[in-house]
Amino acid sequence: RYWLHLAVLQHTTAFNKCMELTQGDGSMCIYDYKNHIVPDKRIPSCIFLNMGSSIYYYSLYYWLYYIPKERFLLIRTEELSNHSKILHQLASFLDLPWPVNGITHPVTGTFDYENQGVSAYSNSSLYMSPETERILVEFFTPYNKQLATLLNDELYLWKEQTYS
Repeated sequence: RYWLHLAVLQHTTAFNKCMELTQGDGSMCIYDYKNHIVPDKRIPSCIFLNMGSSIYYYSLYYWLYYIPKERFLLIRTEELSNHSKILHQLASFLDLPWPVNGITHPVTGTFDYENQGVSAYSNSSLYMSPETERILVEFFTPYNKQLATLLNDELYLWKEQTYS
């Protein structure tokens, strides 16, 4: 938790610095914010964060400028644990018959169409400190609001998610 907290502080500070220097050009900062990271020897090199790739608004904004929203299938990570629902959505989106022949579990050779999966956040090793969560929520909230507005879907505000 300690290293994650330090890395989150390091990356959010760097991103905010980039936004300040570019006068709020988030489309540039999602790629270039790491140039503003101040090295911290307390953070092991194996701790890897990419805050820019988690700010979906800027990437989707440009795609949606050229391609209608209906041509995209957007699936939240939290929904991926429901394999049957997601495969059904995907088949429907691609106009494929359901159930799709040939999709089987890689080990059992069968597919449980009623599988509800497990929570992506049920593993206690993924928990973070309340302070780290607060920093991340504060950091992502304005971008999530932009995303929810862009997609006209309040699910992208991620209000219900708590990690600690």
